[in-house]
Amino acid sequence: VTCLALSENNRVLVTGSKDTTVMVWIRDPVRNEISSSYPRHILYGHDDEVSCVVVAVEMDVVISASKDGTCIIHTLRSAQYVRSIYPPGQTVPIKWVGMSSTGNIMTYSEANRTLHSYTINGRLMQSADIKMQLTSFYFSRSGKYLVTAGSRGSKGIFLVLSCNSLKVKSREETEEPIRSVAISESEHHMLIGMDDGSVMVYALNEGIMRKLTLMKLKILGF
Repeated sequence: VTCLALSENNRVLVTGSKDTTVMVWIRDPVRNEISSSYPRHILYGHDDEVSCVVVAVEMDVVISASKDGTCIIHTLRSAQYVRSIYPPGQTVPIKWVGMSSTGNIMTYSEANRTLHSYTINGRLMQSADIKMQLTSFYFSRSGKYLVTAGSRGSKGIFLVLSCNSLKVKSREETEEPIRSVAISESEHHMLIGMDDGSVMVYALNEGIMRKLTLMKLKILGF
């Protein structure tokens, strides 16, 4: 197994493997175990090992990325092949794939340090040369922003990007390379795991926080 993803309801586990297959497992969240020793589905289509997987129960999709430079979308319930996504330019391994709550699909390739944004139908919307090695990714609940972090040389950098335009909305540097990022339940603070083992806490940009708050109030009818 090279990668895995757990659904938000904790009932579906998806794994990717070196043998190029993707497996869908059903979990019992009460017992905290796999319900069967056999996968519900085995998904095929890649020509090299799977590097990253995503599962979204509400959207009925499983997305897998591979070292072969492609992303493949299958339906979760019936395991039907939907489409393949081929990032533009030279074929390079895809390190990460993610999907926002609004259905935006994003990929990152370490070889050329480029982010690509696609619609759920696989249409390319934007590309951005990040010029740094990314190690962590997090979508805001609204689906409007991508928080990502990594390193350039001996410095760490984290960015808040617009999912639609890939424009940088906020940028901060740290003295050590960044290994991982987590966001608080309120999405007001960011916890950053550093290369030296320390953890830093940042308050997100006030403008970003204000937009997120206004979006939540609008959803609530205010």
